[in-house]
Amino acid sequence: MADNSGIKILKYYSKKLKIFFFSKDLLSFLLFLVLSASFWFVNTLDKDKETQIILPIKYTGIPQNIGFSKHLPATLTLNLKDKGLKFITYYSHNFLPLEIDLSGKFLSRGSIEITQEYLKSKVIAHLLPSSVLQGVSPSSFSTYYEQLSERELTVGFVSQIVLAPQYMLSNNIHISPNKIKVYGPKNVIDTMQFVPTEFTKLDHLSDSATLQCKLKYYKHLRYQTDKVQIEVPVEQYTERTVRMPISIINCPSNIFIRTFPAYVNVTYSVGLSRFNSVSPKSLNVVIDYNDIQQTNYAKQKLKVVNNNKFISNFRMLPQEVEFLLEKK
Repeated sequence: MADNSGIKILKYYSKKLKIFFFSKDLLSFLLFLVLSASFWFVNTLDKDKETQIILPIKYTGIPQNIGFSKHLPATLTLNLKDKGLKFITYYSHNFLPLEIDLSGKFLSRGSIEITQEYLKSKVIAHLLPSSVLQGVSPSSFSTYYEQLSERELTVGFVSQIVLAPQYMLSNNIHISPNKIKVYGPKNVIDTMQFVPTEFTKLDHLSDSATLQCKLKYYKHLRYQTDKVQIEVPVEQYTERTVRMPISIINCPSNIFIRTFPAYVNVTYSVGLSRFNSVSPKSLNVVIDYNDIQQTNYAKQKLKVVNNNKFISNFRMLPQEVEFLLEKK
């Protein structure tokens, strides 16, 4: 009985709450509350206000071979006075950064100065006509610069590539551009062999990949471009087995070497797209006479000389053969 009584009480108060929240009086109250808040907000925005705006700076006209002793400021802090509604424009993404053109300022004296008058005039021209500029920080700035050494270097792809089973590189990895100009202190760039990319790991790769890679950052260096395009060609491979004769290299003209057997089976991997175009003639199975001289064994291990970059993973059967030296 007590449980039924509690349920009845809950239903009663639930009904009362529904009547209260969905009554016309409450809806009218909420409507007037929203309207009042809107009028108050618009009235507040229509009054003069003072605030600080962070204005980003974009520098143009800087030659690649110019280095600064200290960084130029990336932003300006503006103290502005205007109608509150106007500040929405400054906070929106449509407010473009202030562009400062440094063309023609790199003279033999080795320093640049942005004066207070120049900076103030640039900022005022960038603001809305109704805005009053009350202060700029920094109000002016200067820096020293020097001409950097220049050298063209190849780009090196620093990576770890793990191919999926039954897949191989079908060609050389292509880097574009593969050479770039590097600017920096002469004693630094003269020691560089290449420009490395940031480390990239490609795992379980089963298809060709094209990606943008950033060049590795060095504090005192500048690059012609900060990223390169990398193309990693990948395709599925198959195996092919061919019967090949054994050749002798570095053998004196008065000696003849006879091997037993004279032919071996060579199995290698080749991409599907090149299965018919790659000729086994680019392979040679050899015995080096110099190795025989060093070992004097009755058996000699075979070597594969490969002149084709599109085939790999060689296996020979047998891997070593018996031989007989005969004088001519």
